[in-house]
Amino acid sequence: MLLGSFSYGGEFTYDFSVSGGQSGGDSYTEAQLGLNYFAQKWLAWRNALFARFPSIGSSSYGLDSSGRSYWTVDFSERSFLVSFLGSGIRFSSLGENHVFLEGGFTLHLASLTLGIGAKGFLGTDDVQYFLVLAGGGKF
Repeated sequence: MLLGSFSYGGEFTYDFSVSGGQSGGDSYTEAQLGLNYFAQKWLAWRNALFARFPSIGSSSYGLDSSGRSYWTVDFSERSFLVSFLGSGIRFSSLGENHVFLEGGFTLHLASLTLGIGAKGFLGTDDVQYFLVLAGGGKF
């Protein structure tokens, strides 16, 4: 999700995140390791391995695959605001695959990223809210 001032078209970035949410009245913590392919500055295909640890019940693991649109406002070469919106599908080890919608905002200040966002899983009462305090990179 780190966009920065680099050339686009075939760029890969990576990130790691931890978030929390609630599903059916049960809270959980989730960790993700994501790989993003930017076909354009405003369009990325994101694949993220996840591990979800509920306070009650079985842990689950799997893959989130989504398409995201990005809008960027540059303040300087290394400082910018990004909003994103996307949809995708979650493939879970519990056999419960769900379509999701997600969106949020991130503020990039040099190598620090701060942000907020939400991900809702269609057909469930599962909404995940996340705060971003991160670093990441590109290759």
